[in-house]
Amino acid sequence: MKGRVVGKYVIDELIGEGGMGAVYKAHHQSIDRKAAVKVLSPQFSKNPHLKERFKNEAATMARLNHSGIVTLYDYVEEGDEAFLIMEFAEGLPLDTIIEKNGKLPEPLAQELLIQMAEALAYAHSQGVIHRDIKPSNFIISPENRVKVLDFGIAKMLDETSRHLTKTGMRMGSIYFMSPEQVRGDKDITHRTDIYSLGLTYYVMLIGEYPLAHHTSEYAIYDEIVNKDFIDFNKLKGKISDKSIELIRKCLQRNPQERFATALEIVKFLKEKETPINKPIEVQPKIEPKPIPQEKPDVKIQEQPKTFQHPSVVSAPPPKKSRAWKWILGILLASFLAYFFIPEVRYFVTYELWHLLGKKESYSQNTDNTSEEAGGYKMYVTATSLNLRDYPQTGNVLTVIPYASEVYVINEITTDSNWVEIRYKNYRGYVFKHYIADHPRPVYKVIASQAYFYQEPTLDYPTNAYVIAGQFVLAEEERNGFIYTNFHYGGKVTSGWLYKYDLERVK
Repeated sequence: MKGRVVGKYVIDELIGEGGMGAVYKAHHQSIDRKAAVKVLSPQFSKNPHLKERFKNEAATMARLNHSGIVTLYDYVEEGDEAFLIMEFAEGLPLDTIIEKNGKLPEPLAQELLIQMAEALAYAHSQGVIHRDIKPSNFIISPENRVKVLDFGIAKMLDETSRHLTKTGMRMGSIYFMSPEQVRGDKDITHRTDIYSLGLTYYVMLIGEYPLAHHTSEYAIYDEIVNKDFIDFNKLKGKISDKSIELIRKCLQRNPQERFATALEIVKFLKEKETPINKPIEVQPKIEPKPIPQEKPDVKIQEQPKTFQHPSVVSAPPPKKSRAWKWILGILLASFLAYFFIPEVRYFVTYELWHLLGKKESYSQNTDNTSEEAGGYKMYVTATSLNLRDYPQTGNVLTVIPYASEVYVINEITTDSNWVEIRYKNYRGYVFKHYIADHPRPVYKVIASQAYFYQEPTLDYPTNAYVIAGQFVLAEEERNGFIYTNFHYGGKVTSGWLYKYDLERVK
């Protein structure tokens, strides 16, 4: 590519590769201006769906004009190839800075966060959601100025959008994905960027990724969707209370409980004083006013006590109404706890059910039943499988290796994605789509996105894909493709995946 002319720009050198193509440093033929040229990879440029996606990136960037966002200069097509010619941002990616220097000083991290939030606030005002906020998508100049990169997977919010991003597609980088992205929610809002920005701020201050210790993608997804994976008590003394409060609010699993806009983050950081203690000082000044008015009532209540019979005083009518309120409150709280707190629901559904002796056994009607273990024999088809004491959110009892024999003893009627099994001396719950009646080849996605095809040929692509790092099971292999049924979040995507995008692991 070096020396090649694209539009009016001459390619100088390769900067980096990833996603759907490579990025090169270039210079204009006539004027003294550097540029970054992004080219769609050859294996993707012949795919009309991916080429349209690349063109959509250009349309998205063309709508944005902000000092904190990389500017698009031009979009060029030459034959089957497509190029984005963009502003060349001087500096280093934020993740590189953190890898070299560790955590950043808090004042510097706050200064950078303000610039990031202002840039995103502008993009959101133009109807653009980034959806892939992470340290590597921020360039920091030597003067500590921020540039936001890669709006290639942004979703346009106007009515004329072609909606190339379909329900169930998860496009953010795994560590920084919001719960709604992991679940594949249909209506992703700008608050997904606020979640990822809060996590980026955490990494700037602490110098490490909070979920990096996990080796399983499923474990990471489980933490993001179901758990508060940051212990904020351990952050006290390391960073300011204000930063702790900011991160906590950004990382709320319910999007409505996060900052409403990115500008609210800016406002929060620029406030010199957090008004946490002010209400405590005001309340004592207000309370004394009604006290004199209550004194006559106290005397009136005390006077009857001198002549009324004690039995009359001991059972005043208000207590009955309060008792009913307590009973109704407890019933309502129990009802809500059962339906909205997984641990309570699973205890009542499974553990209490077992204690009452209501469990079912499938050993009588299964040909491959093991008398020793009970249930019917299956094999683990994932590279590793967590055995939990409760479905989905329970503690991990042990990790079962690939191809191990397990025995299904109970199918969960309230959650069809989980089954109860025996494994050696353990008994617990596993995700049923990671076990099968025979071991199947396991592949790991090594491309940033592995697209599904309707047939084992590149001629019939779809817009659905699996992100990098996911594991898939090969039901069938043909012509350099594998057929798989990919289960996630209660949804199934079936089709052919190109082996070029995969790596055999088992």
